[in-house]
Amino acid sequence: MRFRAVFFDVDGTLLTRDMRLPESVKWAVNRLREQGVAVGIATGRSYAHTEAVMKQLGIDMAVLNNGGLALRQGRILAHRPIHPERILRILGDVEDADHALVLHGKEFTVVNKPEDAYFLRAYHHLRVPFPSLFRNYQGEPVYQINLFCPEDEVCRYTEAYPDLTFRRWFPGSYDVNAAGVHKAEGIAALIGELGMSWDEVVTFGDADNDIQMLRAAGLGVAMGGGLPAAQEVADVVIGRPEEDAIWNFVRSNLAQEPAKAWSRAE
Repeated sequence: MRFRAVFFDVDGTLLTRDMRLPESVKWAVNRLREQGVAVGIATGRSYAHTEAVMKQLGIDMAVLNNGGLALRQGRILAHRPIHPERILRILGDVEDADHALVLHGKEFTVVNKPEDAYFLRAYHHLRVPFPSLFRNYQGEPVYQINLFCPEDEVCRYTEAYPDLTFRRWFPGSYDVNAAGVHKAEGIAALIGELGMSWDEVVTFGDADNDIQMLRAAGLGVAMGGGLPAAQEVADVVIGRPEEDAIWNFVRSNLAQEPAKAWSRAE
């Protein structure tokens, strides 16, 4: 079967460890597009922190916030916001504990304590625009929370909020989503809109939050240097972004007519 859609994770997949987008990634995306393949992004980042990469690659289809929000051409195709009551409660808890958080909506990204050391380290690592200062929450849809706290204190939140999912992505930094939210859920909405099945999809990823989409895709590709859990569920493991691994794989295996046939039995 010919693959008709490819979805890329961002950090550790499209971007190198120093947050650089290799020219070879642009070649790969252009080659796929020339072959009529739909190209999308599937990331834990918010739209505000993904927009620059999407513009550089000419991509208008994305799963954001670990699956909390799925967009195509600016339209929301699927969304799983955190319940407003939970937002209000966790805002009170982080205030009492003197911890920091960032709230991510479709059109806003706000932080409560911009001076927090854990927040500053994580956002300097990402090299993304800093969020605006949080004023007050008025019930707008929030698709993801970034929580920043000492790692031996996160249990106070995981125990208090069993209906939320906590994913560590940097020391003292956690993505928080509604329970059951993951990237594969968002991709399913996008490929449904395109009239495609999972067998026609390729996914590239490197971390724990990529496991579901690597497992669901017709071909799951894990990046070298990524987490073992992602590599274990993938169909193939390639090199690192800085080694032009995506371009080499696309050129050799996906951008051919007919495309190479893959199956999980290989």
